[in-house]
Amino acid sequence: MNPGPNSSVWAGLNGGLIAFTKALAVDFARRIRVNVVVLGLVETELWEKIIPNHQEREEFYKMCSGRNLVRSNAKPADIWEGFWFCMISEQLTGREIIIAGGSLLSGNLASRFGSRFVFTLLPRIPVTMTGPLFSQTPDSLVV
Repeated sequence: MNPGPNSSVWAGLNGGLIAFTKALAVDFARRIRVNVVVLGLVETELWEKIIPNHQEREEFYKMCSGRNLVRSNAKPADIWEGFWFCMISEQLTGREIIIAGGSLLSGNLASRFGSRFVFTLLPRIPVTMTGPLFSQTPDSLVV
């Protein structure tokens, strides 16, 4: 992912999260697969709070989709396959899966504003984990 102008904090945080994912994958290699799903703009109800005006929100969606390589923004139903791939691929660990419609390749800064990371922690074998994040043995845990 390439940073745009005035995005040094964004680039540092996101680069750190990817490095953190890889480090966790090494630390938990025998027990848990750790991956991160990077999302571009996903049209959800959250945007109603960020851009309350319906017309302005629709213009924002149109601008972002026009700059994406696939010429559309993701909907929640569009992104489940990335998470599913992380869950079923037993050899996938320490990687980022990017679901952003090509926006990161096209330099779509508006879509980058919508990007976020979701960690997927998947046990390799049934293991009891303790701590604030783990209250039981999960089949799949999204943090």
